[in-house]
Amino acid sequence: MSKSEVNSLFNDFLNHPKLVFSANNTGCESKADLMAEIAHQKGHEVSKIWVRPMNSTDNFPVYLNEAKTESTVWNYHVAIQVKMKTSSGTETMIIDPSLFDEPVTMDTWSKRISSLSDEYDYDLEFKESSREAFFGPEDMVTSETRARALAKRDDILSNSGNLNDPVVRDGYLMKLRGQYVDDLMKKNPQDFETLEELLLNQKFNMWFKTPLQIEQIKQLLDQKPRFYGIKSSDIKSKIDFSSPDASFELKKYFWKKIGKAFERLSSKSEE
Repeated sequence: MSKSEVNSLFNDFLNHPKLVFSANNTGCESKADLMAEIAHQKGHEVSKIWVRPMNSTDNFPVYLNEAKTESTVWNYHVAIQVKMKTSSGTETMIIDPSLFDEPVTMDTWSKRISSLSDEYDYDLEFKESSREAFFGPEDMVTSETRARALAKRDDILSNSGNLNDPVVRDGYLMKLRGQYVDDLMKKNPQDFETLEELLLNQKFNMWFKTPLQIEQIKQLLDQKPRFYGIKSSDIKSKIDFSSPDASFELKKYFWKKIGKAFERLSSKSEE
């Protein structure tokens, strides 16, 4: 595949009606299965790349964004890989829209996948599956097992954008936060450094990374003139609390002021 073909395939996946990548913590096997199937139907050589702990009873931790502010634990992960033509031959490119906004090299992908596990001395196994459209590298390819796999795939994909599912919603907010912090790191490094420093405060770190109870916050804003030192009216004029993004938007616009408030509270408690 040429570079333009790889990028075009990536964009096809982003725009496919059954593939939703707004939550990056669940459904990787179903998404990879459909992506591989589509790529194969388009005539591209494709395979799956799996990662799992060497100890099959373990989960492994993984950073979900480049800035390493969002993380989760998985018992495995899977993406698809294709061969891209280069001036010197071919290069393996990984297509994993849950974690990256473009195709990446195997080296870039594996470093993201393993960097947090390396900090905790987890040994990971990377394994390729040559079957372009099936669930697991050890599965037997029969019509019966493929039918079961397709039924499971459809169920998972149909739920992948369901923000009423707490797991999906958590992944959705994690991805929004991760993308925002990555953009901050690249475009406004001074603010990124400030955020990193504020996140050293454990209570603020938890506040920033935990989905907020929006109804409770709305009640507090109605009852009190200030929220962490910020005028309640300023917050209410800025945030659409009926939006599924409200928890993220509150953090996006007010993290600096609220982080400073947490710092002041911590200083007072230490006095």
